[in-house]
Amino acid sequence: RTMPPADREQQLAKVELDRRLDNIKSTLAERCWAVAGYANLLQDKPTASVCNSAFLKLADIFEKTQDNMLRFAVVNVMERCRSQLIRVFNTDILVQKVHSVLEKSIDPIARSLALRAFASM
Repeated sequence: RTMPPADREQQLAKVELDRRLDNIKSTLAERCWAVAGYANLLQDKPTASVCNSAFLKLADIFEKTQDNMLRFAVVNVMERCRSQLIRVFNTDILVQKVHSVLEKSIDPIARSLALRAFASM
């Protein structure tokens, strides 16, 4: 069975955003730009699968980065796309990744961004 063209386009767009984020040579600005691209993807009536993988990728970035600008970009996308969060079916993983920043970080800015991320959920 083949994927409908719209679903395929969404998957390809997400793969491209993932590629930009995972590129070690990407600057902070390029990574923030890629994170902002998730908002466009999530606001364009995505499938549940795309929503789930996009939000999990954002949570993964939020957890692993040490840069609060990138965390801020992730929180902005989560706030803008709050209505799509209901389509995430791995919410426990999403919550765990954000909670780990709140629990383990001594950076007050990172902790406040984690609280904002929780507020958007």
